[in-house]
Amino acid sequence: MYYPKSAIVENLYTSGGEFQLLKSSEEFIGFYHKFNNGKFFTGKTNNVSPRYELVPYIKEGSESRDQLAILDTKDRIALFLGDPDPVVNQEEWDQGMVMQYLKIKQLPTNDDNPRDTPQFYYPNPTKEDYEKTYFIRYFANKINVKNEFIEIDKETYEKLKDQDKKWSWEKYAVFKVVWTIVAETEEKVSTINRNMLYLKQRDLRQNGLIALLRGNYSKFFKSIAQLKLENAPKQVQEKSLKDPIPNTKPIPPSISSLRSEKYFKNKKFLQEKRAEFENEKFKRKSSLDQNQILSNQKSNQQVGLEQEALKEGSVDSLPTSSPPNQQTSRNTGGY
Repeated sequence: MYYPKSAIVENLYTSGGEFQLLKSSEEFIGFYHKFNNGKFFTGKTNNVSPRYELVPYIKEGSESRDQLAILDTKDRIALFLGDPDPVVNQEEWDQGMVMQYLKIKQLPTNDDNPRDTPQFYYPNPTKEDYEKTYFIRYFANKINVKNEFIEIDKETYEKLKDQDKKWSWEKYAVFKVVWTIVAETEEKVSTINRNMLYLKQRDLRQNGLIALLRGNYSKFFKSIAQLKLENAPKQVQEKSLKDPIPNTKPIPPSISSLRSEKYFKNKKFLQEKRAEFENEKFKRKSSLDQNQILSNQKSNQQVGLEQEALKEGSVDSLPTSSPPNQQTSRNTGGY
């Protein structure tokens, strides 16, 4: 049968503990290739002859040889956990009886009890970890997938390691790394953790672990001087802001203090803006009131003059201002 290249992953290698021959159940070590339908065969390519089908390796005495799991109750079942070829003819199998058997044996099924898979976890060292100067980081990598890692928590690590039935443990290999977080300098911590990761990659024969951590070998680092500063009196911490101690960073303010500072800063700003607005409003009002007063005074003066003129009997006697161009000439007699 012809298979396109996109459906085959070739030139894969296993050093043991991953596959066994389907017919003889003998552990397989060497080159192999896989198809996108989940089947594995010996040989670097599909053109190698003879080639034999491979299935996941199961140790002698393991309970997995007697376990059953339903992958799809319509037309797919597995004779054991991790069966790479679960497709069967539905007419040859009574799915109802298989489901009943699984429920009696309390074995997991995809429909009734989906199995858990590892999820990404971001670690956060505790105060006790810094006192020890290190902590443990846990990882998992998918079997048969090169350079694919994920960081997990301790609980997930133990579930997969103990082959918990509720977890897809057969698809993952788990391991842990001792991560140094305290030393005299950041460079020393980086050197220790970098060497640790290189050794672990060499043991795993894979190179994706450093890429997962983005080469940040000094993640979570604190110097010995920094820890002493954090435990020092408040006066010493405040002094470090002006005169930093070597290999230390100033103690960052707490979230509550930052929020409080921001609140009072905003409150003061609003108060200043409010006072500025009130002052401007008062100035405008004062200016209007002053203009009104002057206008009233002028009106009152005009009314007073009119009343005095009425008392004298002639309104024409009120002083009026004539334009400068209309003054009479003495020489022309008014012309």
